[in-house]
Order: sequence, then structure tokens, then C-alpha cells
Amino acid sequence: MKPISPLIKDAKRIEGIFNALSKHYDLINRLLSAGIDQHWRKKLSLKLTPTSQNLKILDIATGTGDQIVSLCQTHSTIKTAIGIDLAENMLAVAEKKVIKKNLLERIQLQKGNTCNLAFEDETFDAVTCSFGLRNFDDLTLALNEIFRVLKPNGQLLILEFSLPKNKIFKNMYIGYFRHILPALGNLFSNHPNAYTYLNQSVEQFPYGDAFADILRRSKFSNIEHVPLSFGISTIYSATK
Repeated sequence: MKPISPLIKDAKRIEGIFNALSKHYDLINRLLSAGIDQHWRKKLSLKLTPTSQNLKILDIATGTGDQIVSLCQTHSTIKTAIGIDLAENMLAVAEKKVIKKNLLERIQLQKGNTCNLAFEDETFDAVTCSFGLRNFDDLTLALNEIFRVLKPNGQLLILEFSLPKNKIFKNMYIGYFRHILPALGNLFSNHPNAYTYLNQSVEQFPYGDAFADILRRSKFSNIEHVPLSFGISTIYSATK
């Protein structure tokens, strides 16, 4: 497969894409992944290591809220969970889930940009992110901000798409992402370029050892990465 042209990211563009996708975002994800994305999120939730009975966590690029809800349902020790996202329409969907799951006392949702977090230094016991880190226009700045707001020994957990190591499977997967996914996604989405952007962002995001090196350069330690489902997604864990 030929490489695609470098993807130019802009916060306003990303916000527009995900605001447009919000209404059908969960349905499309379930259909295209056969529900396996929920299984991946549960695995990330189980990676969280509670350090107290009064945890405060931050879920960045929280989207429609699946990860932050999973975390709170998995860990009763989470007393405050804040979810931020650029896209207000995605947050509106997340709020409905929070209400339905009776988690309003524990989960707060707000618009926010990870590259400029509106929190004091050393605020959170853990920071999580599922399928959002690849959308940041300045990855280094985002990781620096995450590092800043984490408490000493705080935990970073990331779930992100990656590419399979097996060459044949990788080529099949890239073909699916470049051609089938955009066609299916655009049937449900009113944003014609949203799923083309998705495949481009996945292909160009560093994964595995390459992303572990980026975390290391951002001063994180105890870095581990575990591929899931033949490598089409990966969980990364690190500590401050």
C-alpha cells in the first residue's frame, strides 16, 4: 500500500468533524467493530490501579462518554471523574449516558482542549484517553499538559488504534480503512470527509514502540503497550 499524504490537523476542523458525527457516532462504531470497541474500553478500565478510596481522574477527548462511564462502573473508588472534549455535540450525547447510568454525582463533563488544560498542577490521580490522542494537532504539548496535571506517580492510560504487524493482515486492514470504512460511515454521517479523516489519522499516528518512545521523551516512566485484536488497537500505560 502506498503511504498517504501527511494529514494537516486543526482543532476547529476536528471539532466540526466530531460535532457532525455525534448523532450516529456510537451506532457506526458498534456496527463497524462488531461491538469490540466496548471490550477494549473495559480492558483499559481494568488497567486502572486505584491508589486511594477517593480517586480523581480526567478523561480527555471523552467523546460520547463510553470510557468515562466504563471507568466509573468498574471502580467505585473513583469519586470525581471529569471528561473534556472539543465537540459540544459529543458531550451532549455523553451527558445523556451519565444521567441514564445515575452517575451525575461522580462525572462532570465540560468543553476543553487538552493542549491547554484548565486545571492546576498535580490535580489528578489518573488521566485516560480512548481513540482521541491521534486527533491532537500538537501531540507533544498535549502530553506535557497531561504530565503537568497528573499527581506524582499518577497513571496515564491510553487506548488508540494501531496497525497489525502481520503484513498481509495489515494491507487488508488498511484497504478496509481507506475504502470500506469511509463508504459505510458516510451512509450514516452528514460529514462527507469524516471517515476519510479517520483512516488517515490512524495510519499516520505512531504506535507500539514508536509511541512508547514519545511517552518516554515526555518524561513518563514504567511505559508498557499491549496490542489488542491482532494489533488493530493498543493500550498504553505509563506513570508520572
